[in-house]
Amino acid sequence: MHVLFITYSLTGNTAFVAESIGKILREQFGHSVTFIDALKIIKAAKLGSNKKPISENRDLDCKELQDLRAQLAQADVLGLGCFVSCHLPQIGLEEIFDTSVLSAEIFSNIKFFFTYTTHGSVPHPVGDVLATIINNRTEQASYLGHLNIRTPENIISYLPPINYHNAWDDVELAKIDPFGMSVGEALKDPNNIKSISFNKIAHIDYSMQFSIVGRTGPPQVDESKCVKCRTCVNLCPYNVIKIGSKGFPEWDADSCLVCCRCYNQCPNEAIDFPKVFGAFRSRYSKPDFTKVGVGDGKNEKGQIMIPLPLPQEIFARRGWKP
Repeated sequence: MHVLFITYSLTGNTAFVAESIGKILREQFGHSVTFIDALKIIKAAKLGSNKKPISENRDLDCKELQDLRAQLAQADVLGLGCFVSCHLPQIGLEEIFDTSVLSAEIFSNIKFFFTYTTHGSVPHPVGDVLATIINNRTEQASYLGHLNIRTPENIISYLPPINYHNAWDDVELAKIDPFGMSVGEALKDPNNIKSISFNKIAHIDYSMQFSIVGRTGPPQVDESKCVKCRTCVNLCPYNVIKIGSKGFPEWDADSCLVCCRCYNQCPNEAIDFPKVFGAFRSRYSKPDFTKVGVGDGKNEKGQIMIPLPLPQEIFARRGWKP
C-alpha cells in the first residue's frame, strides 16, 4: 500500500514522529511512504492567514497543492499530524481539506487513515479534530487510531515554571514504535479492519489562537541588531511579515499567531516580544533526538531543564477545568 503523511511541523518534533512511523511501515511491512509538508502548502497557497474560515487571495494552482493532489490520488492510507496550539491544530491545516481546495475524487482511493499530534505542556484531544477533518472527506475510510506525544517546546514560556526543553522524555519516545507496528499489523489484513471510533467535532473555533497576540503583543525588531537577512519573512508560516520602507521586518498584528518561529530562528536575536516579562529563547532549529530524558539542571546550551508538571498541576495553576 501507499501511505501518505501530511504533517504540520515547525520545529521538527511532529515531522520526527511522522518519519519514525513511516520508517516502520516501510522497513517492517514493505509499504511505500511519502511525506508532505503541510506548512509549505499553507504558505505557498496562502491559506489560513486571515481571520476568516476561508482565506482571501489564495493560490490554489501552486506547485505544492498540485503535488499534494497527485499524491492523494495515489494513496491508500493517509496519516495527518500536527503540533497542538491552544488545544487546536494550526490555522490553515483544516483549510487544505476544504472542498474548494481538494475535490472529492482525489480522496476516492483512501481506505484507511490515522492521526498523530505533539504537544509541549498540556495535552488536548486534537486527534478527534484531525480525524473529523479527514472523515469529512473520506467517510468510507476506516480510522486506525491516534498517537499523541509530549515533545520538547520551542515557544515563549506562558507557564514560567515549565521553561524550555530540548530533550525528549524516553517514556514518550517509547510510544512511537508500538503505534507504527499497530498500524502495520492492521494493514496486513485490510478486509477485517474495524474502524476505531472518535468524537466528531462539529465546529472548530480558532478564536483562542488569535487571542494570543493580545497577551504577548506582536513581535518587534531591534533595528540595531537586524541585518535585513529576511530569514523571518521566509520562515513565517502565515505570511504576516513584510519588509517595511526602511528594509526592516514589520508584522501584521491582526494575523500574527505568535508561533515564535521568527523569534526563535532570528540569527542575530533581533526579534522579541516586549510585553512578555522574562521571555528567553530556546534557540534551537530542531531538537536533538539523540538526547532523551528531562531532568533538573542545564543542558550543554545552558538552557534550564526541569521536569514537566503533570497536566492536572497545570490546570490547577491556570484555573482551568479539564
